[in-house]
Amino acid sequence: AASDVYKRQYQRRVREQIVRLLAQKGHNPIVAISYELNDAVRNVAKEYPNTKFAILNGIVDRPNVQSGYFDLQESAFLAGIAAAMKSKTQKIGTILAVEMPTNRALVCGMQMGAKYIHKNIQFIENTLDSGHKGWNDPARGAEVAESQIARGADVLFTVASHSDYGVLKVATDKKKAVLFGWAARSNLDSPAILGSAAVDTGEVVYSLFLEAMHDKWKSGIQHLGLQNKFVYFPEGKASTPEIKQAVQ
Repeated sequence: AASDVYKRQYQRRVREQIVRLLAQKGHNPIVAISYELNDAVRNVAKEYPNTKFAILNGIVDRPNVQSGYFDLQESAFLAGIAAAMKSKTQKIGTILAVEMPTNRALVCGMQMGAKYIHKNIQFIENTLDSGHKGWNDPARGAEVAESQIARGADVLFTVASHSDYGVLKVATDKKKAVLFGWAARSNLDSPAILGSAAVDTGEVVYSLFLEAMHDKWKSGIQHLGLQNKFVYFPEGKASTPEIKQAVQ
């Protein structure tokens, strides 16, 4: 436990050192991705008030910081509609790498979308790990997917980064459907892929740099959702014309 605390403290110091180094070298704007950089951006932005900072999926209250918050629940709502329309058993499996606010936003949005179609639909939920290992354990993802399918789930919603690939393999082998949260994996060659509740981080970063170049950058909280196409729902091979029409 003590070593874990030290590791977290070390990681926080390193993050802050990196952000400070970028500011020292005159980079402007500086874009940080992840709420784990909240403290680093908050502290360094105070030291460099004339530098523009942005943080995605985090919130920092400074006059020179823009906080971009992905409305993940919006694309996940569409994923839930697709899942409910695809499911024959009316049981959807949910697999999370870890429990964290962004993952929970995806799950809540998906469940709301599914219940919009079938109010009595059921959910089976598992979390792979309490730490970072859950993001990179395809074998564990496959194991949990097998368990959920055995319990009746015929559509799986996975938010687990590299562990997604274990879920995908099982869904493909078992001829079930799978949806991804956060990552856009709909272009992978598998008949099991129904779609992705995805974010376009690259487009957001590009737009931030354009805003700074054209003096349109502004501080405060900016919502990044379906309306500005920063979250979206690309469909996969398991989708149908009826699902496509419903999510449009």
